[in-house]
Amino acid sequence: MLKELVDFSRELEKNGIYDRIEESQQKIDKPIMVIPVKDDLSDIDTENIYFVVKDTKKELVNGVIKYLIIFDDQKQPVEVKNIDAFNKIMFKELKTERMEWQKVILDFDNYTWKLSDDPKGNKSIGTKGNNGTNSYHILAFTGSFETRKIFSGKNEFIKKIENTYRDKKVIQLELMINDYSKVEKISCLLEKICRENSINLIWKNIENFKEIMLNNKDKYSIDNIKVLIKLPESYYSFYRVLHDRYIDIKSFKDEKEVLHYQKPVCCNICGNISNEMSIPSSFNNFSTKKKFVQHRSRMSLQNDEVCRNCAKLVCLFHYFVLEKTRLRYFPLFIKESDQGKSIGETISLMKQSKNIDKLGFKEIIKQVYQKTFRDVLDFYLIIYNAQARVISFDYITGFKFKQKGMDLFQIEDILGNHFFDMYSNTGKSYNGKLRNNYFTENVRTENIKLDHLIYEYRTNIFDYVFRANYKAFTKKNF
Repeated sequence: MLKELVDFSRELEKNGIYDRIEESQQKIDKPIMVIPVKDDLSDIDTENIYFVVKDTKKELVNGVIKYLIIFDDQKQPVEVKNIDAFNKIMFKELKTERMEWQKVILDFDNYTWKLSDDPKGNKSIGTKGNNGTNSYHILAFTGSFETRKIFSGKNEFIKKIENTYRDKKVIQLELMINDYSKVEKISCLLEKICRENSINLIWKNIENFKEIMLNNKDKYSIDNIKVLIKLPESYYSFYRVLHDRYIDIKSFKDEKEVLHYQKPVCCNICGNISNEMSIPSSFNNFSTKKKFVQHRSRMSLQNDEVCRNCAKLVCLFHYFVLEKTRLRYFPLFIKESDQGKSIGETISLMKQSKNIDKLGFKEIIKQVYQKTFRDVLDFYLIIYNAQARVISFDYITGFKFKQKGMDLFQIEDILGNHFFDMYSNTGKSYNGKLRNNYFTENVRTENIKLDHLIYEYRTNIFDYVFRANYKAFTKKNF
């Protein structure tokens, strides 16, 4: 199954699906504090720190001018309460920035995302512990105003910044650029962030911004900000390079467990030759310390070693397809069988969809059924729970889209309506009570009888609809 996953991920990458998902993440949902640097990389320019927002506007309400700050994903603009603090900060609307820099700003989240199964969680750059800035990028990080977080107080801020940027050797290690002269320049530059004057000026901007967001004594309208160190334009490509390099390294489960061969060996997935083999970071909990996954008759210790590129493709599928699109169930079709056209139709649907993050199992199955004219489908069913990080794989054979003259999802709706109508006093139509609770640990609807009914029958109905087990739910059950 690992081979099918790698092959499919490669097709998604080749067809630009991952790029499309990245584009859907481009937004200004939080303020971005930009710390510029001099064109020759000689110093940071703390006198010209500014905040990028989606937009700003003024409104005249009952003779009083109101200043509003607009962000993506916010239901309403943030009203500025502290005008004095507002006037002390330089704000820039995204549309006023140069196009090349706009792209870097909008890709902030795409430069800092972590691998879904990274065991270290929110890695801290700069230290072995969790004392540096929480990020996966030496030039960008997000900070919170919460107690004991990076922007909660000046002392905490100084500690975090110094742990990240004080040690030149650590910075050079994090930069991971082949050009040593550029690494030297950037590392010397980042060290200067730790100077007392620099820290004071950066913190002054943060304090003023916090005052703007403080609508009352206990609540911030926005309680965290993103920080981006602005390199000269000729270095803009570094933002992508640094993160891609991080993904390359972290795509193996544990860098300490990488198997280094004296002679190049062949990857059993793609056939490429490499001196490095290990297991992917995603979709497993293997460890060389666990004896039951060690293969005693082989030279290597791991049962599922792959090259770094194949491991990366597995991680990209996990992050982009399951996590970012929030797909809970995904049908992975098999290329080598007569189901090959189903893969093409899945990719075609993802390419054509205006809202790729809204696609689901139902839409994919319908597309494949309508375009391939196949009555029976075979695929791997991937079940993903983003909150609990629970993933399971089932090989489904004999899946029939039509049952009893209806498609399976109509049957699912009928059963859901039946449950809901029996115990609902609201008079509302079906709202997904059953569909949203197939794997919920604690089912809580408005009626305890409905909760019990879902607990009793959800496995049977899920197996009937998604796992092609057509004996799981019968007339007797109904």
